Amino acid sequence: MYDMTTNVTYSDSEVRGRMRAWKVDLVRKAVQFEQVYDARDTTLLPAIEAFARKGTLVGRQRAFKKLRRMLGAGAILEGVRFQPDPIAVFSIIKPRDSIALNAPIESGMAQDCVTVNYILVGHMPDDRPGLRKIGVCEGFWTLEVPDHAIGRCIHRTRALPDKIIRECHLNLLRMNPRLVMGGNNRVELETRFNVRAGPGGFVCTFRVGEEVSRREYMARVRADTWIAEEDRDDQALLTGNGHPGHRLVDSWLMPAPLRRMYREPGDIEMVRLSIHTSMPELTYRN
Repeated sequence: MYDMTTNVTYSDSEVRGRMRAWKVDLVRKAVQFEQVYDARDTTLLPAIEAFARKGTLVGRQRAFKKLRRMLGAGAILEGVRFQPDPIAVFSIIKPRDSIALNAPIESGMAQDCVTVNYILVGHMPDDRPGLRKIGVCEGFWTLEVPDHAIGRCIHRTRALPDKIIRECHLNLLRMNPRLVMGGNNRVELETRFNVRAGPGGFVCTFRVGEEVSRREYMARVRADTWIAEEDRDDQALLTGNGHPGHRLVDSWLMPAPLRRMYREPGDIEMVRLSIHTSMPELTYRN
């Protein structure tokens, strides 16, 4: 299912070894989650129903603890709201091959990568207008990090990149959308900026464009490379300081089941679906 090799050549054998060991661990966690996800009708969905429908707050919290254990070690809790419409969002880092994100918004840099995906559980909109459902969805969320950028990060820090990628992911989620907006409140189809991540940051490109597999528009951030603090130019390493309701996670980087994007003449329009106008407050304990 997963290819743990890379199409990037590293001259440093330590970087190669660390990259392979890290991807082996990612695959183990991804497979653990997918085994539960593939059997969701018999095990996972009943647990989600209990989380979403229990009549008391204590009952919902109990059900959520069980649900969280079921998702496995790779699923990192980002935020949970117990009422009025219970919902929780997790992130999971997954390896992908160079053609897995086949869409016109790609930069053309065909390269193996990892992606930061969402796992959404609880109340969410149904595909039928005006209806809702209780369920689980998983898909691409914030970051595509090519192996080149990961290799630079490992080479310069001599550490596995989990925490560094996660710091970039959280900064993006908490970032004010105005940073990617052009004049007249229009979104720029491609914006480049540096995002704080570890002892340096990722040089990121924010893109909005058509996603072939979903046949709709979506936002995506590609971490083109990683730079150490001392190597950066005069451009600041941005951090997220937006308030709930005014963050990228509440708009352009809201998980796909909770929003729609449409192409309008000369612009892209983003519409939040009616159940959740913002995401739960992000947690920082993980």
